[in-house]
Amino acid sequence: MLKADINQDNGGWTDSQISEALDISQSTIELVRKRFVEEGVDYTPKHGSWLNMAEKGDNV
Repeated sequence: MLKADINQDNGGWTDSQISEALDISQSTIELVRKRFVEEGVDYTPKHGSWLNMAEKGDNV
């Protein structure tokens, strides 16, 4: 999320740049962003469990 934040040093990355740098799909980035918005700043992905499901296209 910080790489996408234009207010951070070296921020303002596009989803495509983040996807390539982290070797994850853009849909995963979208899911992380959605969860962050829904759950707030206390949101933390759990050790890849739902991230792995998101990569497979499962509902989380």
